[in-house]
Amino acid sequence: MPRLRIPDSTLFRDLDGEAMLVDVESGKYFGLNETGSEIWRLLVEGLPTEEIPSRLVESFDVTLEAATAGVEGLVRELRAHGLAEGEG
Repeated sequence: MPRLRIPDSTLFRDLDGEAMLVDVESGKYFGLNETGSEIWRLLVEGLPTEEIPSRLVESFDVTLEAATAGVEGLVRELRAHGLAEGEG
């Protein structure tokens, strides 16, 4: 899983632990729970996606396998909605 690029048209708003992403070009909204918000924060920091699951294991009560599946699923969703770009 390589690094992703966040398009300039994607806006992020923290909503007290959860988050809302908005694609200003399409007007689409996408909600993130606490874990999804942390994944998003790490993506924005430029962390390679393959390093994110181990960070989630440190911060949440989750196995590495579950964290990896969660990151892969969210990345697929973000790309499908045009909220992130890149290979993966």
